[in-house]
Amino acid sequence: MKHILIIALLFQVSLYANDACTIKQVNNVRKGPAGDEPLIKKLPIYTPLIVLEEQDQWTKVKGVDFEGWIFTSLIDRDTDCLVILDPKKPYCFKQKEKLNRPISFNEGFKIIKKDVGCNLVEGKWGKQIWLNSNNIWPKTAAKLLQI
Repeated sequence: MKHILIIALLFQVSLYANDACTIKQVNNVRKGPAGDEPLIKKLPIYTPLIVLEEQDQWTKVKGVDFEGWIFTSLIDRDTDCLVILDPKKPYCFKQKEKLNRPISFNEGFKIIKKDVGCNLVEGKWGKQIWLNSNNIWPKTAAKLLQI
């Protein structure tokens, strides 16, 4: 039974893996797959996205609090990233350095290294810090305990 649970968890992680990240400083998400469609949201760099559908040069994506269409050249499917959900206690227990500014809700970070309970990430200005894995989206960006 224990092996079935582990296999199910691994399958779930691969099924809902962080499919893509935004790669430009400002990335527009639209209601439909066209540049003249209404703007839903502007995303910062390193916003994680779950890819739902692709159509021509547009990709339908889901984020932590939205769903819409983004121009495909604004995302990278080979980069792992995450956002902070609750900025009150974002840092990992092993964190020595902190940012000299508050981290905001839904702020994106590129994942450099995953560790149990923590992620070494890089922000939009290039500074690397360790963030708590219990406070992120998507949860698949966290490293699972290996048995």
